[in-house]
Amino acid sequence: MGSTRTPGGRRTPLLTVWRLVRRPAGTVEGMRWLYALAAVLALLLSLPAALTDPTRTTVVVTAIGTAILLASWTGGYLAKRSPVALDVVDAIGIAAVAVSCS
Repeated sequence: MGSTRTPGGRRTPLLTVWRLVRRPAGTVEGMRWLYALAAVLALLLSLPAALTDPTRTTVVVTAIGTAILLASWTGGYLAKRSPVALDVVDAIGIAAVAVSCS
C-alpha cells in the first residue's frame, strides 16, 4: 500500500499525491501532518473574508500571499525542516494577506 507504482511497475501521479497527503504512521509525523493541514485549511477558509469587497489589487495581493504561504508551508512540511529564510517568506505572505483583508 506504500508503493506509488502500478502492478506493471509504472509510477502514477495519483498514487504519488496520495502518498504525500495521507496521514503518516508515526506520532510526531502525524502531528506535523495535522498542523500543516490545519494551517492550510485555516488559510483557505479565511479567503472569503479577504475577498468580501474585491478589487483587482485585492485579488492579486491575496492570490500572491496565499500562493507564497501554501508553497512555503508545503515545502517546509515535505523537507521536514524550516530554515530562518522560510520564516521571512512566511512573514511576507502573512503581511500580504493581512493587507488585502484591511
